[in-house]
Amino acid sequence: MVTFFLFRLKIERSPNPQIFDGQETPSELIQKALKEVHERESHEDNHTWRIGNYRSLDDNAVFFALGKFTKKNVGTFDENNKRFGQQSLEDALYTYVLIDFKQQLCAIAHNSKIAPDVNSIARNLARLLTATRVAKTINIKFVIPAIEDPKKFIEILKNAYSIESFSISFSKPNPWDADQDFHGPMQNLLQETDATEGKTTIKASRGQSLHSSPLERLTHSIASTGNQVSARVKPDGRSKQKTIKLEGGQVSFSTDEIDSDDDRKSLWQKMKDLYEAVRGM
Repeated sequence: MVTFFLFRLKIERSPNPQIFDGQETPSELIQKALKEVHERESHEDNHTWRIGNYRSLDDNAVFFALGKFTKKNVGTFDENNKRFGQQSLEDALYTYVLIDFKQQLCAIAHNSKIAPDVNSIARNLARLLTATRVAKTINIKFVIPAIEDPKKFIEILKNAYSIESFSISFSKPNPWDADQDFHGPMQNLLQETDATEGKTTIKASRGQSLHSSPLERLTHSIASTGNQVSARVKPDGRSKQKTIKLEGGQVSFSTDEIDSDDDRKSLWQKMKDLYEAVRGM
């Protein structure tokens, strides 16, 4: 059984286009950077990284193994000389990655031998992509934030006696599916001001409550783009206010089979279905 965790694969552009920036789509840039990483060994965090087992599922998705090479000393015994000794060997540890270029999604299987948590693997993959010539030439940065399940958070909003405040964090624009009434414009503001991240809080009048329906829609948008949201709510008429956060657990899915292209395409479809559920579609 292999468990994959869902991430958003985003690109942060410079506010001032570089001379070599042809304003290629995020999908095109991801494919170019990934191809560059695939064709050569990369170095990050004092380790050598390689991509192998590269399989294109179609024009919009690839499945591959991401490997980290580590050196370790092992004990040896020379039978001829009857002597013990040590030998340095290179150990190739790897995990699996699935990327959807069109949706800008990334699913990563966790391997605790590579990193203590799957988010560390995602950060290393983002650094590898950012270190490519493609990214450096036009001054872009790749980020791979985790996608949290918004169901628990939304359920609390729906059933709350009152909602005193609602806060969202947002990053530079990239995802095509951000809420266009509020979330999208806030991302554009970051781009125009060359800010890296922002936060907005809305509050109800004293003794009043915010309406939950538009907040539910915003929560879906924030979760799908890998950003964060929190709220101050009063669960019922007798309880005190408390802060809730988007901490429903990272979206994940498991499979028993990834050996054939049909298996991998089935995994890809499962990833897209789960993502549509996060978006509330």
